[in-house]
Amino acid sequence: MTLLTEPVLGQSSQPMWQEVMSDYVDASGRVNYDELRSNPFALKSFVDFIAEVSPKSHPDLFATENARKAYWINAYNALVMWGIVENPGISSVKDVAIANGFFWRLKFVVGGEQMTLNQIEHDILREKFRDSRIHFAINCGSASCPVLGQRMYDADDLDARLDSAATHFISDTANVRIDERKRTIYLSMIFNWYAADFEKSGLQGVIPTVIHYLPKEQKP
Repeated sequence: MTLLTEPVLGQSSQPMWQEVMSDYVDASGRVNYDELRSNPFALKSFVDFIAEVSPKSHPDLFATENARKAYWINAYNALVMWGIVENPGISSVKDVAIANGFFWRLKFVVGGEQMTLNQIEHDILREKFRDSRIHFAINCGSASCPVLGQRMYDADDLDARLDSAATHFISDTANVRIDERKRTIYLSMIFNWYAADFEKSGLQGVIPTVIHYLPKEQKP
């Protein structure tokens, strides 16, 4: 029997995901899938951990909302990565999304239950936490998604990390561009797809969210 202690992601008993983030994600957030496929052991170990432990299967081990939120963000990002690793010959979910239903049909074991990435994102991350900053922290495996950092998410500094992820995404002119002459703001489709989530957030809307996280020097 395996005794599971301190499974909350980010603690010393679970270094595998951090090893993946440090070794295979570069400073710009790109994943080296060729190298990861040649040495998938740390990622596989973490995926095995996810399969056995979740906030639902071991609720006493995830006592705070931030512990649960960090688990699901890390789990989503790791399972996207694992899904790509397990499909040789692809480098992005765009290569398999239509043909194989990457997000809707591909199932992973999470805490002893089979789940799709779609279920994790919409039924858990969006529905249970109602935190629009999560959209800046999860990476769908495509170049248009928010980038991965080189650190896993940890309950202890989760709010600061999510604020940082929001600022990083919004400050990138590929995602948010303000044309003062035309009095127009050009936004990533993420703000369109999940507009309702931003309306429900504490900042109450897409534009207030953008203005809040936009660096001072970029504000109109």
